[in-house]
Amino acid sequence: MLSVFSDMAEGILDLLGEDAFYAGATTPIKVNIEHGVQLTGLGGEEASYRGDLVANRDVATILLSDQPAAGRAFTQNGKQYRLEHKVEDNGVTARFVITEIK
Repeated sequence: MLSVFSDMAEGILDLLGEDAFYAGATTPIKVNIEHGVQLTGLGGEEASYRGDLVANRDVATILLSDQPAAGRAFTQNGKQYRLEHKVEDNGVTARFVITEIK
Protein backbone atom coordinates (compact mmCIF):
# COMPACT_ATOMS: atom_id res chain seq x y z
CA MET A 1 0.00 0.00 0.00
CA LEU A 2 2.86 2.40 0.74
CA SER A 3 4.14 1.95 -2.81
CA VAL A 4 0.77 3.16 -4.15
CA PHE A 5 0.95 6.33 -2.03
CA SER A 6 4.58 6.81 -3.01
CA ASP A 7 3.69 6.59 -6.72
CA MET A 8 0.81 9.05 -6.21
CA ALA A 9 3.02 11.54 -4.37
CA GLU A 10 5.69 11.30 -7.04
CA GLY A 11 3.09 11.92 -9.74
CA ILE A 12 1.71 14.94 -7.92
CA LEU A 13 5.18 16.43 -7.44
CA ASP A 14 5.91 15.80 -11.13
CA LEU A 15 2.89 17.99 -11.94
CA LEU A 16 3.05 20.63 -9.21
CA GLY A 17 6.72 20.61 -8.30
CA GLU A 18 9.58 22.18 -10.18
CA ASP A 19 13.12 21.00 -10.72
CA ALA A 20 15.47 21.87 -7.89
CA PHE A 21 19.06 20.96 -7.09
CA TYR A 22 20.61 20.30 -3.72
CA ALA A 23 23.80 22.28 -3.18
CA GLY A 24 26.56 20.66 -5.21
CA ALA A 25 24.25 18.11 -6.87
CA THR A 26 23.68 17.67 -10.60
CA THR A 27 20.63 15.40 -10.41
CA PRO A 28 17.34 17.32 -10.13
CA ILE A 29 14.69 16.64 -7.52
CA LYS A 30 11.09 17.88 -7.59
CA VAL A 31 10.10 20.45 -4.97
CA ASN A 32 6.75 22.21 -4.58
CA ILE A 33 6.99 25.57 -2.82
CA GLU A 34 3.93 27.23 -1.30
CA HIS A 35 4.31 30.87 -0.30
CA GLY A 36 2.50 32.43 2.66
CA VAL A 37 1.28 29.24 4.34
CA GLN A 38 -0.33 29.99 7.71
CA LEU A 39 1.23 27.99 10.51
CA THR A 40 -0.35 27.99 13.96
CA GLY A 41 0.45 26.48 17.32
CA LEU A 42 -1.17 23.43 18.87
CA GLY A 43 -4.80 23.02 17.97
CA GLY A 44 -4.51 24.28 14.40
CA GLU A 45 -7.30 26.62 13.40
CA GLU A 46 -8.62 26.89 16.96
CA ALA A 47 -5.24 28.30 17.99
CA SER A 48 -5.77 31.42 15.91
CA TYR A 49 -9.18 31.96 17.54
CA ARG A 50 -7.52 31.75 20.96
CA GLY A 51 -5.06 34.43 19.91
CA ASP A 52 -2.07 32.10 19.59
CA LEU A 53 0.73 33.08 17.24
CA VAL A 54 -0.05 32.60 13.55
CA ALA A 55 2.88 32.94 11.16
CA ASN A 56 2.92 33.08 7.38
CA ARG A 57 5.89 31.12 6.06
CA ASP A 58 7.04 29.53 2.83
CA VAL A 59 6.80 25.72 2.84
CA ALA A 60 8.43 23.15 0.54
CA THR A 61 7.13 19.64 -0.12
CA ILE A 62 9.79 17.06 -1.02
CA LEU A 63 9.76 13.29 -1.43
CA LEU A 64 11.35 11.51 1.54
CA SER A 65 13.29 9.41 -0.98
CA ASP A 66 15.16 12.65 -1.87
CA GLN A 67 16.46 12.71 1.71
CA PRO A 68 15.38 16.17 2.86
CA ALA A 69 16.87 17.34 6.15
CA ALA A 70 16.84 20.55 8.15
CA GLY A 71 19.75 22.76 7.17
CA ARG A 72 20.04 21.33 3.66
CA ALA A 73 20.08 23.94 0.86
CA PHE A 74 18.64 23.72 -2.64
CA THR A 75 18.30 25.96 -5.68
CA GLN A 76 15.11 26.37 -7.68
CA ASN A 77 14.45 28.89 -10.47
CA GLY A 78 17.67 30.75 -9.69
CA LYS A 79 16.83 31.21 -6.00
CA GLN A 80 18.55 29.43 -3.16
CA TYR A 81 16.59 28.09 -0.17
CA ARG A 82 17.41 26.32 3.08
CA LEU A 83 15.17 23.72 4.73
CA GLU A 84 14.58 25.06 8.25
CA HIS A 85 12.37 22.62 10.15
CA LYS A 86 9.93 19.86 9.33
CA VAL A 87 6.27 20.65 9.81
CA GLU A 88 4.79 17.44 8.38
CA ASP A 89 5.87 13.93 7.44
CA ASN A 90 3.30 11.53 6.00
CA GLY A 91 5.75 8.70 5.37
CA VAL A 92 6.14 9.54 1.67
CA THR A 93 6.70 13.31 1.56
CA ALA A 94 7.91 15.87 4.06
CA ARG A 95 6.98 19.54 4.33
CA PHE A 96 9.59 21.96 5.59
CA VAL A 97 9.51 25.64 6.43
CA ILE A 98 12.08 27.21 4.11
CA THR A 99 14.08 30.42 4.08
CA GLU A 100 15.40 32.09 0.97
CA ILE A 101 19.16 32.55 1.16
CA LYS A 102 20.22 35.89 -0.28
